Amino acid sequence: MGSLECPSERLAMTIEVKQGVLARKLSKEFKDEGFVPLNVGTYVIAGAIENGYLPIRVTESKIVHIPLDKLQEYVKQNLVVINPSERH
Repeated sequence: MGSLECPSERLAMTIEVKQGVLARKLSKEFKDEGFVPLNVGTYVIAGAIENGYLPIRVTESKIVHIPLDKLQEYVKQNLVVINPSERH
């Protein structure tokens, strides 16, 4: 049986930033390149957790990372909310 999903739509988890937080800029080798502010807004989670970091797509060409321990703190403080899959 065929899928009811439109081929141009895809499912993606999102992260809603309610109050600005800091993320990390990492090279492809996960070398730390400093902090990056993640402003209020909703962002797509850009992939699986790797090396203890969650990748967040800020723009089509820019991905920042949040360390899992910091992400847990942000969630507990209600600074960010992880949303289940939604259509994009």
